[in-house]
Amino acid sequence: MKKVSIKDVAKEAGVSITTVSRALNGYMDVSEKTRKHILEVVERLDYAPDLNARSLGGKADTTIALLTSELTPTNESGFVYGLISGLFRQCNDMGCEFVLLATNTMKQQKLSFLQLCKRKN
Repeated sequence: MKKVSIKDVAKEAGVSITTVSRALNGYMDVSEKTRKHILEVVERLDYAPDLNARSLGGKADTTIALLTSELTPTNESGFVYGLISGLFRQCNDMGCEFVLLATNTMKQQKLSFLQLCKRKN
């Protein structure tokens, strides 16, 4: 199934890509009628914005990532779970995204954190 693009939404709504973008980002120069129509099309097509494209447009969301290795199924102290869930809750409270990158020690030694993030976009 093909991912719906902003171009698809614009075509279906009969407006420009810029108008769709401005409507979805809350700009005030889009009429309420047009915004409502675009939101209906977004819903119908099940459109989700491309986060990579958003960051290119200067609308990047704050993302906090934790890189860890060798997660074990049991951790009697509960430290790892407590740390991860605490970070997740704090990110939610601050309105940013939390990403957990789990890998093994060998891969972590071969690739830097930045390289891992770039591979995951």
